Amino acid sequence: MLPRTDVLALKKIPGNPVCNLRLELPEDEPLIYLKRIRYADDEKVVFLETYVPFRKYSRLMEIDFTTASLYSSLESLYGVRANRARREIEAVTLNQDEAKLLDIPIHKAVCLVTSVAYAEYSETPVEYSIARYRGDRTKFAVETLR
Repeated sequence: MLPRTDVLALKKIPGNPVCNLRLELPEDEPLIYLKRIRYADDEKVVFLETYVPFRKYSRLMEIDFTTASLYSSLESLYGVRANRARREIEAVTLNQDEAKLLDIPIHKAVCLVTSVAYAEYSETPVEYSIARYRGDRTKFAVETLR
């Protein structure tokens, strides 16, 4: 499969209660908002919305995320390595605008994956993301340890 990413938005936005709570930031702390569509062989597979603390990571605004990885950029620009993430997965249907972004009917189920990624050593949240994966094109595997 040939991967591709389209960046629909990369901008500084005001903080909001949900995102800032997940990122353990004051409610008024500004954020970087990154909105992307990811493809596999020219087929839309996932719609991603990512939030990152602006004050800590403002140079991310200069990155071309059509080719660059967010985690690689955090590591190369700031020496921050995201070594773990907490993910919640649930099946949902999309609103009309979201369904259009993935080119699917609104009644089709998708996997909604919300994630918080944490920096190695400090355990500080570095990224909060909301991803909507097409249910007919993705599969998740989960491994647990006791």
